[in-house]
Amino acid sequence: MSWERLCKHHSDVLAQIDVVVSDPFLASAGHDLPLRGSDNQRLHRLTPLAEERYAVIADQRVLDLCWDGNRVWMAGIPHPADLALLHERLRSQGLDFLSSEQDIHPAEAILPVSLEVMP
Repeated sequence: MSWERLCKHHSDVLAQIDVVVSDPFLASAGHDLPLRGSDNQRLHRLTPLAEERYAVIADQRVLDLCWDGNRVWMAGIPHPADLALLHERLRSQGLDFLSSEQDIHPAEAILPVSLEVMP
């Protein structure tokens, strides 16, 4: 949804959040900007906290790896084919993982962009 439409029809919701990414995902627009699915999307910092946390954003996309016991999950938006490459490299080391790109039962999924490393 466009920023302009969000402001016009959902200002009550916008008042409750720190950051929003507006505009539809367009695969043809490219995928280089951080925190966006496609480069046509706009990042809006709506609060002082958002300004503080997102004042400086890396020029390149990053995926943060987070550890929870023996689970590893990623936060961020990967480049196209990054998960396939990760899967290939882990398999070459005798490891495997589940991701939202695979056809798995919803109860097995951790988060839409997460993975679980399995021996």
